[in-house]
Amino acid sequence: MRFLFPPLLFLSLLSLLALSFFAGTQNGARPRIGRAPE
Repeated sequence: MRFLFPPLLFLSLLSLLALSFFAGTQNGARPRIGRAPE
């Protein structure tokens, strides 16, 4: 059971990153990095 934790954590982190990236692309597909909100 202990050997199953690291891969699970890595998978969840990767999925979260992919989800955030997908959400960012769906939202107008414009990079918000380096651009200050008005």
